[in-house]
Amino acid sequence: MKSYIIGTICAACASVFGINVTAYAAENETAATAQSADSLNVPVNIIVWSAAALIALILVIFIITRLRRAMHSAAARGISYLISRIFSSSVHTARLNSDNAAQCVPQAPAPAKPERKSSFVTNAIPVDNTELITKTIREVDTDFIAEGFLTWSNDVFMTLQRAWTARDWTPIRPFEKEELFERHKRQLDEYIKHGQINILGDIRINESYLHKYERDSTYEYLTAYMSVDMTDCVVDESSRSVIGGDPKRVLKRKYLLTYMRRRGVKTRENADRTVSRSCPSCGAPVRISSSGRCEYCQSLVTAGDFDWVLTRMELVRAGTVIDNRGVVIM
Repeated sequence: MKSYIIGTICAACASVFGINVTAYAAENETAATAQSADSLNVPVNIIVWSAAALIALILVIFIITRLRRAMHSAAARGISYLISRIFSSSVHTARLNSDNAAQCVPQAPAPAKPERKSSFVTNAIPVDNTELITKTIREVDTDFIAEGFLTWSNDVFMTLQRAWTARDWTPIRPFEKEELFERHKRQLDEYIKHGQINILGDIRINESYLHKYERDSTYEYLTAYMSVDMTDCVVDESSRSVIGGDPKRVLKRKYLLTYMRRRGVKTRENADRTVSRSCPSCGAPVRISSSGRCEYCQSLVTAGDFDWVLTRMELVRAGTVIDNRGVVIM
């Protein structure tokens, strides 16, 4: 296209040049005639140059027209190419999407699993599972009554606190298992050794209920929760001066008391559910030796073979792990 335009321009220039030469020669040849023919009074040079200008203008218009046509043709080809590229890209994208849709069949999202709360918590109040525990125990012990057991457990707790303040652990012996009794006795002996008295006063049980029941192949364990108000201070045995705590400050404490008995033991009908109970083996008034045996029949009454005995006493503090499963059968 460039060669065509250049050729056209050259041809136009040559044409103009040729016309000028011819006009010049004609002008020289007829100079005398023009001078002699003043009557005609026609400016030959003006006519020649006007004709040349007209031809040049025509050539310029022709060249511009061809250039515009060439530009329009190029623009049309460019637009056509662009449209074809866009169309082909869209077709390609649609094909890819179709292939992906065929390969990746959408599936319904899996239902969200409900959040499962842990049975073991800290810094919380133990759950009241009295109803569930009572129902479970009565399946194997029809005479079990939660209210009667809790009354007896409260009495055991009060007896333990009074024995601690009196520094005489003998009254609590029939109700504690051997390991717990020995641990409490050692702690109490330390107070006696240092001439100190740990006074627990103004004891009031605000609430108690059954918290957990566990049964394995040999024993069953029953945990009672207890909310208590009390004062707690340590005084010197001789001077009675306070050396620890505040006798006027009421403390709010929470306890978990766990009792155990051998599996298969039943609640005795009309049993004496007070701390002044008789020997569960022979019925004699309770007189238990340091070994936990009845002084009359020598039965080991603190092993859980005849009734519930206290095997663990835990003060619920910040960070204490609470097992809220309620009933655990193994």
